[in-house]
Amino acid sequence: MPSGTPAQPDGARDRRVNWLKSLWISIPSLISGQKEEPEPVAESVPLYHARLLAVYRELRVREVGEKEHFMPSLPGWAQAAIDLDVLTSDTLENDPRWPDVIEKLEGHPQWQKAIDALGNNPRLQEAVAAVTAYTPSKWLLERELSVRDRTRPDNEEEITSAADIQKTGEKSWSPDSGEDVYHAAAVQNLRGLCFSGGGIRSATFCLGVLQALADFGNLGKFDYLSTVSGGGYIHQWLASWIHNDPDGFESVRKKLIPVPPDKSPARIPGQIMWLRRIPAI
Repeated sequence: MPSGTPAQPDGARDRRVNWLKSLWISIPSLISGQKEEPEPVAESVPLYHARLLAVYRELRVREVGEKEHFMPSLPGWAQAAIDLDVLTSDTLENDPRWPDVIEKLEGHPQWQKAIDALGNNPRLQEAVAAVTAYTPSKWLLERELSVRDRTRPDNEEEITSAADIQKTGEKSWSPDSGEDVYHAAAVQNLRGLCFSGGGIRSATFCLGVLQALADFGNLGKFDYLSTVSGGGYIHQWLASWIHNDPDGFESVRKKLIPVPPDKSPARIPGQIMWLRRIPAI
């Protein structure tokens, strides 16, 4: 031990060791006692490279129907790699059989080979993505909204708490809708809250943000929470609390309201007290 550093009393050290041991034992029991996870939902959006080829096909169908080229041509090497002349060749567009062939393209002998070629070649994916403007981030949003329930009411003013956001039985987006997924997200006015990193200082600051939003009744107006590092710590803390609270989000929102306002609980919730103890450890 460096000179000048006072040694901890044996009692204090033993208490800390015993506390850490109890924490290590309690975490698995807490995890095992959580509610059962929901069954996985079947996703309607295929893997990126398969969806990318389908988007390319859809745009080519539009070009033929509108008799206008609005999509840049693929480089020669990319056309050769895809090896689907029915998609990439301009001379075939004048063939009267072309519309029927391209509509039935998924039964084309080369269709699966083209999908495999895209799946095994990131550079080819990049080339097709460049001409279609269909990026992995757009694909990810499609997958997300295809399994997300549409919840927002048409009148945004009606939202005062989480109870006002009800499931409608519809999904936020479907591949069969023909709607651009960015447009679907914009129309539904989906909102995200982002917490940056910075260790325990960031987590402490973000806790204050959550409490302020809860106090003003605005926490339920966000659809997404995107976090990193210290912000991720407070994110998982909040998600775990909501997941394990029998009354869910609305109960947690009320408990987040800081003491001493009249509308807050009579005492600080144990989840917040626990969090405040962490920086002192």
